[in-house]
Amino acid sequence: MLVQEIMTRNVIDINSDASVLDACKKFVEKKKVGSLVVMDKNIIVGIVTERDIIKEMLLVKGDPKNTKVMKIMSTKVIPARTSTRL
Repeated sequence: MLVQEIMTRNVIDINSDASVLDACKKFVEKKKVGSLVVMDKNIIVGIVTERDIIKEMLLVKGDPKNTKVMKIMSTKVIPARTSTRL
């Protein structure tokens, strides 16, 4: 099986200096999206998920308006070519 057979083609992104509240608004707006690719100057720098927000904002009692996405994102993103075999 190739990566291109299972990948999502239309990913939704967000800027790394956007607020967590902005990320929440994107999740609501786009509906069936559970993660956002985090970008900095057109370079992928991480990924943020709904779970990241729940864990970091609700359990740690952070302020989504004043917390930047870069503070809670996962940075270990491994890119793959569409022709890569799984």
